This record gives sequence, C-alpha cells and structure tokens, in this order.
Amino acid sequence: MGIFDSRKDTDINPIFSNMDEMQKIASLFIASQNKVLSNYVGEDEEVITLELTELILTIQPHAVLTQSHIGNVVTLIFENERVRDYLFNLSFTFFGQVGNPKELSLYLADVIARSLDDNTLNEANLIPNEFKKRLTNYETAFTLLSNNRWLLTFMLFLMFTNTKADD
Repeated sequence: MGIFDSRKDTDINPIFSNMDEMQKIASLFIASQNKVLSNYVGEDEEVITLELTELILTIQPHAVLTQSHIGNVVTLIFENERVRDYLFNLSFTFFGQVGNPKELSLYLADVIARSLDDNTLNEANLIPNEFKKRLTNYETAFTLLSNNRWLLTFMLFLMFTNTKADD
C-alpha cells in the first residue's frame, strides 16, 4: 500500500509506483517550503533565502551523512538560529500534513539511504577505493535519518530545492 493512496502494489510496476509517490512527496514538500517561506517578510525573507541558497550550493548531498561531514552539518544547522528554525518549521509543516508521519519518515529514510549507498564491494564498482571508504553505507544513513527528522528534512530540502527562479 502506498503512503498517499490505497492502490495495490500489483497495479503498477513497483519502481514507477515509488516514483509516483516521490512525485507526490516532492509536491507536498515544495508546497510546505512555500508555506514556511511565506511567513518571512522583507529583510528576513532576503536573509533566510540567501542563507538557505548558500547551504544548497556549498553542501554536497552525497557527503552529508559521512563521518567526515556530519559534524559540520550539525554545526551549520544548529549554530544558525534562522536556518535551524526554518528546518524545524518546515519539518512540522511537511510531516504534519500526512496521516502517519513516522511511516513516511521511515519510508523516506529508506529511499534516501538506498540512494546514498553506492559502496558495493566488488570489482564491478569503479569508484576508487580511497573515495569509496569515505562514502556512507545504507545502515549508517538509515540510522541517522530515521532518528533525526530534522536531518531527514534537511536531506529532502537538498533533494527538492531549486536555487534558480523559474523562467
């Protein structure tokens, strides 16, 4: 059963049903972002927009949950009151709109952890070992994301936020 509807998994190829769900999640997340950003006006809106854009442009999503970067990410988020408050408001606004936030959190933690796990240890994986050692694995990513909704929200923010205005 999907998170947003009661369709049977046999109704459509599971890969595409997950894509459909992710499109719904993306739409809801973007609407949540717009709602939260609409609460900022004037100079506050400009400042938070600049700070969030800087985060998007400076942080590499594939590295957020790695041992060498997670401490820096925690510091960046929790030392900046505006960014921290924005993320917590966004998390509340987004997860508050679904019937079962815990189920959605676990689903999204799983999807993101799987997308980050490119650490297959075999000869067919062409990522150099030195780089591969620095990547996160599924278990670490899932544990961090499923236990830190703010961090999951941050990863969704990095995934779904476009820094360029629509033409």
